[in-house]
Amino acid sequence: MIVGLLLIFGLYGLGAALVHVCYALEQNKKRKRTIRFILVTRNNEQHVEWYLRSLRFFSRWRGCHVAIAVFDDGSTDDTLHIARQYGRTRNYVDIYDRTDDLDRYMDERHGERLIVLQLHLLTPFKRLAVLQW
Repeated sequence: MIVGLLLIFGLYGLGAALVHVCYALEQNKKRKRTIRFILVTRNNEQHVEWYLRSLRFFSRWRGCHVAIAVFDDGSTDDTLHIARQYGRTRNYVDIYDRTDDLDRYMDERHGERLIVLQLHLLTPFKRLAVLQW
């Protein structure tokens, strides 16, 4: 009877350890995955920093890496200045002055997961849905 009880506890412990190992391996896969966001801006000085910070926050929360490319489509306000200030100390943010390079940027990253957001076209109701990638 003691041998049977020890066998049951041993199998239970082995099963629990196996579940933890599988969970750890799955988390490692998520951490290595990179999602690239392409933000196309035009006079979005009020929202661009919020988007950049939100994307970084939610990527950490979900356990995956994020890379952000900001392409400006002729802003006349401080959108580019704000994006440059934010990206100055962060190596995951790239800033481009024009949208002419957008097609080349997307072709170079063919096969990767790209999410394109045109910030000047988003309404306040769509802003919340953007973060559900």
